Amino acid sequence: MKNFSVAKKNVILTVILAIVIFASGVLTGFFAGPMMRREFRGGPLGPPPSPEQIKHMMRQRIVSRLDLSAKQCAEIEPVIEIWYRTMENLRREHAPLYEAAFKTLFDSLQPFLNDEQRVKLTAMRKEMSERHKRFHNKPERAENSTQRENTSN
Repeated sequence: MKNFSVAKKNVILTVILAIVIFASGVLTGFFAGPMMRREFRGGPLGPPPSPEQIKHMMRQRIVSRLDLSAKQCAEIEPVIEIWYRTMENLRREHAPLYEAAFKTLFDSLQPFLNDEQRVKLTAMRKEMSERHKRFHNKPERAENSTQRENTSN
């Protein structure tokens, strides 16, 4: 009879432990979820930050982590602006490589797909292209390429 009650206690403790573990997972998800959505805004959780937002976030990160004074904030502004312009130039310079890589990916997927999947892939490709245009300044890129053509002539 004692063995039965010990076994029963073990089962009850195991069930309680499982409930505690499950509840802690739920609470972690509830509280950590919003933080993760803010941290990883891509995909279904929301759009990626715009280039201007990235500049602002970098400035805020530097100011807060280094505890900069108001004077220092004003002094670093030109440095942040130079960094931002450099990053934008790199993005524009390498954009054709990214576009070519995505084209290769989508073209390489075609042979493995049925007709319905090809239609979905085309829609996905169009959606990605439109999202990219919305978040990156395409007119500026066209203007820069026109300037490059004019300087090379």
